[in-house]
Amino acid sequence: MTRQASVGGLVDAALRAGHDVCFEAGGRSMSPLVRSGDVIHLRPLRGQQPHEGVAGLDPGLRVGCLVAVHADDGHLVVHRVVSMRDGVLLVRGDSNPCADGRFAEEQVLGIATKVERGGRAVWFGDGTLGPVIALAVRSGLVSRAVRALRAVRGGR
Repeated sequence: MTRQASVGGLVDAALRAGHDVCFEAGGRSMSPLVRSGDVIHLRPLRGQQPHEGVAGLDPGLRVGCLVAVHADDGHLVVHRVVSMRDGVLLVRGDSNPCADGRFAEEQVLGIATKVERGGRAVWFGDGTLGPVIALAVRSGLVSRAVRALRAVRGGR
Protein backbone atom coordinates (compact mmCIF):
# COMPACT_ATOMS: atom_id res chain seq x y z
CA MET A 1 0.00 0.00 0.00
CA THR A 2 1.37 3.42 -0.94
CA ARG A 3 1.68 6.29 1.54
CA GLN A 4 -0.94 8.22 -0.46
CA ALA A 5 -3.40 5.32 -0.27
CA SER A 6 -2.87 4.84 3.48
CA VAL A 7 -3.29 8.56 4.22
CA GLY A 8 -6.40 8.61 2.02
CA GLY A 9 -7.80 5.65 3.93
CA LEU A 10 -7.25 7.37 7.28
CA VAL A 11 -8.79 10.63 6.06
CA ASP A 12 -11.76 8.72 4.65
CA ALA A 13 -12.30 6.81 7.92
CA ALA A 14 -12.04 9.95 10.07
CA LEU A 15 -14.49 11.93 7.93
CA ARG A 16 -16.98 9.04 7.78
CA ALA A 17 -16.79 8.84 11.58
CA GLY A 18 -17.70 12.53 11.79
CA HIS A 19 -14.29 13.91 12.74
CA ASP A 20 -12.47 16.95 11.41
CA VAL A 21 -9.14 16.04 9.86
CA CYS A 22 -6.09 17.70 8.35
CA PHE A 23 -3.39 16.26 6.12
CA GLU A 24 -0.54 17.31 3.89
CA ALA A 25 -1.45 17.83 0.24
CA GLY A 26 0.55 15.99 -2.37
CA GLY A 27 0.83 16.60 -6.08
CA ARG A 28 0.19 19.62 -8.27
CA SER A 29 -3.45 19.21 -9.30
CA MET A 30 -4.62 22.18 -7.21
CA SER A 31 -1.83 24.63 -8.00
CA PRO A 32 -1.41 27.51 -7.83
CA LEU A 33 -3.76 28.08 -4.85
CA VAL A 34 -3.03 24.80 -3.05
CA ARG A 35 0.51 23.48 -3.30
CA SER A 36 2.15 20.18 -2.48
CA GLY A 37 3.06 20.31 1.22
CA ASP A 38 0.19 22.61 2.20
CA VAL A 39 -1.97 21.36 5.05
CA ILE A 40 -5.64 20.98 4.13
CA HIS A 41 -8.24 21.05 6.91
CA LEU A 42 -11.46 19.16 6.20
CA ARG A 43 -14.68 18.74 8.09
CA PRO A 44 -17.35 16.14 7.41
CA LEU A 45 -20.11 17.22 5.05
CA ARG A 46 -22.94 16.45 7.42
CA GLY A 47 -23.57 18.44 10.61
CA GLN A 48 -21.26 21.31 9.73
CA GLN A 49 -21.04 24.50 11.71
CA PRO A 50 -19.39 27.72 10.52
CA HIS A 51 -15.70 27.50 11.39
CA GLU A 52 -13.85 29.88 13.69
CA GLY A 53 -12.06 32.94 12.47
CA VAL A 54 -13.95 33.47 9.21
CA ALA A 55 -16.89 35.77 9.75
CA GLY A 56 -19.91 35.16 7.56
CA LEU A 57 -18.37 32.31 5.56
CA ASP A 58 -20.83 29.47 5.07
CA PRO A 59 -18.84 26.23 4.83
CA GLY A 60 -21.72 24.47 3.07
CA LEU A 61 -21.50 22.63 -0.20
CA ARG A 62 -21.45 25.12 -3.09
CA VAL A 63 -19.73 25.94 -6.38
CA GLY A 64 -16.14 26.95 -5.70
CA CYS A 65 -15.59 24.99 -2.50
CA LEU A 66 -13.01 22.22 -2.17
CA VAL A 67 -14.41 18.77 -1.46
CA ALA A 68 -12.95 15.38 -0.61
CA VAL A 69 -14.21 12.60 -2.90
CA HIS A 70 -12.95 9.29 -4.24
CA ALA A 71 -11.79 9.61 -7.86
CA ASP A 72 -12.57 6.87 -10.38
CA ASP A 73 -9.27 5.15 -9.55
CA GLY A 74 -10.26 4.97 -5.86
CA HIS A 75 -7.82 7.59 -4.58
CA LEU A 76 -9.11 10.27 -2.27
CA VAL A 77 -8.78 13.72 -3.87
CA VAL A 78 -9.55 17.22 -2.64
CA HIS A 79 -10.66 19.20 -5.67
CA ARG A 80 -12.94 22.10 -6.51
CA VAL A 81 -16.68 21.93 -7.22
CA VAL A 82 -16.94 23.65 -10.62
CA SER A 83 -20.68 23.16 -11.11
CA MET A 84 -23.72 21.77 -9.32
CA ARG A 85 -27.04 20.70 -10.76
CA ASP A 86 -29.84 18.69 -9.16
CA GLY A 87 -27.58 17.35 -6.41
CA VAL A 88 -24.80 16.32 -8.81
CA LEU A 89 -21.39 18.00 -8.58
CA LEU A 90 -18.74 18.32 -11.26
CA VAL A 91 -15.33 18.23 -9.53
CA ARG A 92 -11.96 19.19 -10.98
CA GLY A 93 -8.43 19.90 -9.82
CA ASP A 94 -7.60 23.54 -10.54
CA SER A 95 -4.67 22.76 -12.85
CA ASN A 96 -6.00 19.48 -14.27
CA PRO A 97 -6.88 19.41 -17.97
CA CYS A 98 -10.23 17.68 -17.32
CA ALA A 99 -12.76 17.04 -14.57
CA ASP A 100 -12.59 14.10 -12.17
CA GLY A 101 -16.20 13.36 -12.93
CA ARG A 102 -19.66 13.86 -11.55
CA PHE A 103 -20.47 13.00 -7.96
CA ALA A 104 -23.72 12.87 -6.03
CA GLU A 105 -23.77 15.01 -2.88
CA GLU A 106 -23.81 11.78 -0.86
CA GLN A 107 -20.37 10.87 -2.27
CA VAL A 108 -18.75 13.97 -0.78
CA LEU A 109 -16.83 13.02 2.34
CA GLY A 110 -15.80 16.48 3.50
CA ILE A 111 -15.32 20.14 2.71
CA ALA A 112 -12.11 22.16 3.09
CA THR A 113 -12.30 24.81 5.77
CA LYS A 114 -8.71 26.02 5.78
CA VAL A 115 -5.40 25.58 3.96
CA GLU A 116 -2.10 26.33 5.69
CA ARG A 117 1.33 26.92 4.21
CA GLY A 118 4.26 27.21 6.57
CA GLY A 119 1.92 27.38 9.57
CA ARG A 120 -0.12 30.29 8.17
CA ALA A 121 -3.59 30.19 6.66
CA VAL A 122 -3.66 30.92 2.92
CA TRP A 123 -6.56 31.77 0.65
CA PHE A 124 -7.60 28.77 -1.44
CA GLY A 125 -10.36 30.26 -3.58
CA ASP A 126 -13.21 29.98 -1.10
CA GLY A 127 -15.82 32.50 -0.05
CA THR A 128 -17.50 34.96 -2.37
CA LEU A 129 -14.88 34.53 -5.11
CA GLY A 130 -15.27 30.74 -5.13
CA PRO A 131 -17.70 30.70 -8.07
CA VAL A 132 -15.36 32.95 -10.09
CA ILE A 133 -12.41 30.63 -9.42
CA ALA A 134 -14.65 27.65 -10.31
CA LEU A 135 -15.54 29.28 -13.64
CA ALA A 136 -11.85 29.87 -14.46
CA VAL A 137 -11.09 26.23 -13.58
CA ARG A 138 -14.04 24.82 -15.52
CA SER A 139 -13.17 26.84 -18.62
CA GLY A 140 -9.62 25.47 -18.58
CA LEU A 141 -8.09 28.91 -18.09
CA VAL A 142 -6.24 27.91 -14.91
CA SER A 143 -4.85 24.66 -16.32
CA ARG A 144 -3.58 26.41 -19.47
CA ALA A 145 -1.95 29.17 -17.42
CA VAL A 146 -0.29 26.66 -15.08
CA ARG A 147 1.02 24.58 -18.01
CA ALA A 148 2.44 27.73 -19.63
CA LEU A 149 4.17 28.76 -16.39
CA ARG A 150 5.62 25.27 -15.93
CA ALA A 151 6.96 25.34 -19.49
CA VAL A 152 8.65 28.69 -18.86
CA ARG A 153 10.11 27.44 -15.56
CA GLY A 154 11.31 24.17 -17.07
CA GLY A 155 8.70 21.86 -15.49
CA ARG A 156 8.80 23.16 -11.92
